[in-house]
Amino acid sequence: PSAYIDAVPKAEHISSSRILGRQDLILEFMMNALRLNEGFQEADFARSTGLAIESIGDILHEKVAAGLLEWRHGSIKTTTLGAQYLNELLQGFS
Repeated sequence: PSAYIDAVPKAEHISSSRILGRQDLILEFMMNALRLNEGFQEADFARSTGLAIESIGDILHEKVAAGLLEWRHGSIKTTTLGAQYLNELLQGFS
């Protein structure tokens, strides 16, 4: 940790970076947002990814039909079953 702390003021603390592609943006957002008990709002998805929620509408409907997600009034969150199978749920977004 001391090497990292020493590197921060010199802006040498980042070892690498890359631009995320569309699928990476979606997956990264979902990995973080679906872990929250309250889930996320459709507007959060658009704001964070720059994509419309309709761009993932098919997979969302599929996961709702499977009982893994709830999608009500612009709010999306995992069901109890979806939380238990979160890794499998997230695979649909990769």
